Amino acid sequence: MHLVQVWALPGIPLQELLRLGPEPIVTLKSVKVQPPGGAPILATLLETNGTREHMSEAPDVDMRRLGTVLSRLSFGLLHPFSVFSARLIPKGLKTGEEMEEIVFPGPPPGIALFEGKIGFQQQTVRDPSFLVGELPPNVDGAITWFLNGNFAANSVQQVICHWIGLEMLAPLVTGPWRCTHCDSDFPECPSCHETTEAPRTVETIREFLEKNLGVDRKEYKQLYDLRCNISHGRLAMDPEGIEVASKKAARIQQLLLQAIKQALNWPVEAPPNIKPEGFTIVGVPALVMKGVVPDGDFYSQPGVYPG
Repeated sequence: MHLVQVWALPGIPLQELLRLGPEPIVTLKSVKVQPPGGAPILATLLETNGTREHMSEAPDVDMRRLGTVLSRLSFGLLHPFSVFSARLIPKGLKTGEEMEEIVFPGPPPGIALFEGKIGFQQQTVRDPSFLVGELPPNVDGAITWFLNGNFAANSVQQVICHWIGLEMLAPLVTGPWRCTHCDSDFPECPSCHETTEAPRTVETIREFLEKNLGVDRKEYKQLYDLRCNISHGRLAMDPEGIEVASKKAARIQQLLLQAIKQALNWPVEAPPNIKPEGFTIVGVPALVMKGVVPDGDFYSQPGVYPG
């Protein structure tokens, strides 16, 4: 058996241990951690028994349970928590015994809501003429959304930012009411006889992606469904939602970059470019650490300290 532990700041001044069911029980308590050479810090410790046969097997599953508790605690207290250490470690270790633990020096997968991009090669450009002068407001706006998406914490946020950028560049398509059953147009209202001419937002972005950016109908539907699932609340900004969004985020990024270049009359192959050939990791990477169990309240002290 092994323990799954997460330390977070701030520390909640709990008078006694909280046990949260159902099984496997999650415990919540206040602990004083002792950074080397520093003053003790009050931290919040969440702990549960691992559900996997070995602690190296899918640790994000058990971390996810602790992350859910921490998220709901944050909501209830209207205060953010910062995870500074997490680990998986065998139970029942005694002072002086050799031990091996898996340590995360920050939010681990299953809790973290941020991603790291590795191996995405970039080609940049320094063009003084581009830095000054007027651009259409929608082009400047699309550039802003492109940058916001690039620097977003995760793929869910990135997809939304980059999709907004695409919509800023899409020429507006308008038309009359259209029956969703027979596909007939109704140029005027049958009651008041006023014109029904109005923006067609779905048709606008579909035509832009298909006609201007070369996206076929099948791919358009996949991308648009992702956008709708996020925007209309069918995909949460949690580890599962981030994993789903990450599968299409790089493609939407490339489409917006292509659209901005077209608006600037730049060749598509010209820099700046981001090659979608890297990979994405969620949270901080794990460290496998070996040593000897020290004296004291070993199971209350994290493998990595804040600061």
